[in-house]
Amino acid sequence: MTTLETLKWDGKKSGKVSLNLAVAKETSSADLIHRAVLRQLANKRQGTASTLTRSEVRGGGQKTI
Repeated sequence: MTTLETLKWDGKKSGKVSLNLAVAKETSSADLIHRAVLRQLANKRQGTASTLTRSEVRGGGQKTI
């Protein structure tokens, strides 16, 4: 059984939640919850970042003499 503190949007504590993680040990359960939260936040991002591929880059060819 793992107990976590819940926070409001402004960062103030709002209470506690108890989670029963049947597959995790007491020592590693906090790490599993942290990784799950990070995964959720990463999946929520828009993902519109873009880089140019080799075929889209202009110039950079051989120097002319």
